[in-house]
Amino acid sequence: METKSFNKLDEFIANWRLSKVKKYVSKGDTVLDFGCGYQAYFLNNIKNEILKGVGIDSDIEAHSINENIELVQFNYQARLPFEDNTFDKIFLLAVYEHIPLDKTIPLLLELKRILKPNGKIILTIPTPNGKPVLEFMAYKLRVISIVQISDHVKYYAKEDMLEDSKKAGLKLTFHEYFQLGWNSLQVLEK
Repeated sequence: METKSFNKLDEFIANWRLSKVKKYVSKGDTVLDFGCGYQAYFLNNIKNEILKGVGIDSDIEAHSINENIELVQFNYQARLPFEDNTFDKIFLLAVYEHIPLDKTIPLLLELKRILKPNGKIILTIPTPNGKPVLEFMAYKLRVISIVQISDHVKYYAKEDMLEDSKKAGLKLTFHEYFQLGWNSLQVLEK
């Protein structure tokens, strides 16, 4: 996935997404940003509010942003390189729609493994209503990444996430549509 070409529209959308998920960040949290992207945008925005943050993505170089933020180059296949019960919060921001369908439930199970008791998995995912808009913006207007949009495997409705979370033994405790219904926020708990 290409994440290096971050334009002004990408930044606007990322800030909108950030405004929806930042309320789930608490002082003292240990946070995983799964699919953090080349910019590690989310972690850079919360680094002063958390105890520790780890960003993993196949499209980054491993390094530290500061004393409490580490970026790890990692291409997820079946197991994440973390101990059980490591993270208070796990964020997947505009990531889940890129996961092959046969890997979504195994990924949720793996995230559940590394999530602390009472932890939360917070996701933002484009919806079926967002598909024509995103494809128009990518393929016709060329104002967002064609590579990223063409990599979308599925657009998720609330019912899809209810089904996936149930299969993984997680509880969908919050769901909200935003960006005119083109995107959604999901919160899953152990």
